Amino acid sequence: MPYRGLWDSKPPGSFVLNALGQALLPWLEPWLVSWLLTVVFTSAAILLIYDLLCRHLSAGASWAWSLVGCVAMACYPVALGGGLTESFAVLPIVAALWGIAVWPRTWRTTAAIGCLLSCACLISLQYLPGAACLAIAVVWSGGRVAASVRQAAACLGGALPIPVAVLGWLVLGGALGDAVDQIVAFNVADRERGGQLLLLLPVTVLLLCCFAVPAGVAFARAIRRPRSFGRVDWACLAWCLSYAVYILYQGRIFLHFLIPVAPPLVILASHGMQEVWDGSGRRNRAFVAWPSALPRWLGALCSSPRASRFN
Repeated sequence: MPYRGLWDSKPPGSFVLNALGQALLPWLEPWLVSWLLTVVFTSAAILLIYDLLCRHLSAGASWAWSLVGCVAMACYPVALGGGLTESFAVLPIVAALWGIAVWPRTWRTTAAIGCLLSCACLISLQYLPGAACLAIAVVWSGGRVAASVRQAAACLGGALPIPVAVLGWLVLGGALGDAVDQIVAFNVADRERGGQLLLLLPVTVLLLCCFAVPAGVAFARAIRRPRSFGRVDWACLAWCLSYAVYILYQGRIFLHFLIPVAPPLVILASHGMQEVWDGSGRRNRAFVAWPSALPRWLGALCSSPRASRFN
């Protein structure tokens, strides 16, 4: 029984997921099952991100940004051999983001998104900020209180059954007290110990530098033209900002902590890069077109009343 017979500070969802994988593939070693789950979950998340990018980018640009996202989410798990909880939880939360963009807003789809968000948080605590932002995005109904209340009820209705079932499993297994002690107490003590944030912060900044400029352009566009940002874009922006606050609150960061912020950063950076590309294209077209337009401008100047007075 996890926590009672096995010490670990991870949420219980990762144990359930690995147990299901080993039940489906009993002839494989447990670590190999975990590696295969890492490959499947990360690949499926990348495909969903690609579909989201194709909605505002060309197929080539979407493929390129999906490749960047794949490197950001998979390089560290590949180096370690897989098995990181963040690699498992990325699929349900990206699926929830995809559902917000694609599915019609009904109580069934809202409940499904709530279920996906709760699954992500049960697998990895690093997805709490992103799940909260996506829950607000799916519940928000443009200021209509009654509609927002209905959406919130549907989201909670979909999110609660799985945590309640896992809680009952821990109670029946006599591991609830140990789970609280290991998940909550250990993480609080590790936060108070601190010291890891300043050590890895320069490495983190270097790893994220390819996202920084285009994501900053997207942020500037959101401030300048808020209506140009859709529900998914605002959710991604809130996800990135809230996760930065969450990392500062924890006072620690590891390289696999970058996996949860890779999906929203890829989407925002693709928006920003497209904005830069379109702006440079407009400037290049104006620069190329001005010599051919010069005779027309001179003709209009000479035919104006002011020009006739100088003749």
